[in-house]
Amino acid sequence: IDAAHQCMTMRGIKKEKATTEEKWDEKKELEKAIKIKGVEIVKGKLVSHITHNNNQITGVKTIDGEAIQCNKVISTIALPLFAEIYNDSNFVPNKYINDYRKKISNIEYIGNVCLVLVLNRSLSSTYWTNVNDADFPFVAVIEHTNFEPSSTYSDKHIIYLSKYLPTTDTLYSMSKDQLLAFSLPFIKRMFKQFKDEWLEEVYLWKEPYSQPIITRNYSDKIPAYESPIDGLYVACMAQIYPEDRGTNYAVKQGVELVKLLN
Repeated sequence: IDAAHQCMTMRGIKKEKATTEEKWDEKKELEKAIKIKGVEIVKGKLVSHITHNNNQITGVKTIDGEAIQCNKVISTIALPLFAEIYNDSNFVPNKYINDYRKKISNIEYIGNVCLVLVLNRSLSSTYWTNVNDADFPFVAVIEHTNFEPSSTYSDKHIIYLSKYLPTTDTLYSMSKDQLLAFSLPFIKRMFKQFKDEWLEEVYLWKEPYSQPIITRNYSDKIPAYESPIDGLYVACMAQIYPEDRGTNYAVKQGVELVKLLN
């Protein structure tokens, strides 16, 4: 968290001085600030399970068989993904471990598709447009470069179209080209000046666990940060309640978790 604050402070200083030749890379600067704190960053590794000795954390093992030793594990991934790792870790069962397994498996999620358009001109002067037309395939049209200057993106204009939906929905199963072909008529209806030649690139992101579904008595479903396994902690979006999702709440979670670790 200190590293993030340091990076954000430097971002304000360096961005003022940055030229077109020297682009500010937030990701690299954040990594640099984290490493200064003595943290090792391991990339491109998927965890298969947590290793332990009679429920005492000894590390994690990746799907390619690499063992990483540690005595504490903090999971920040979506609960369904964490539940798989938890189940595959074969902890010595007891009532508390079994109850926690049920807790982390009891929250449902909704998915999201995000179609990103790269245009050679601006679509509108509005940053964020919520769409309440039930026939329109997306709930929001966000022109990112009405917030972050287009000069950051080589003078291109970035628009992303977002839709929260079950992963069983037809839109979720569409390819990038299929979703673009389906969406363009709606975009042209909403933005009558839009022309096909404005479009230069298209990207599509899909996320099956985009947002937890808040149900009645949701507060009773939320798992605690501390699991019944000594040294195993969980901090994820599903625990942000009653507030809605937000990066500020993720920072708040980090602060609370550090207090537990200390």
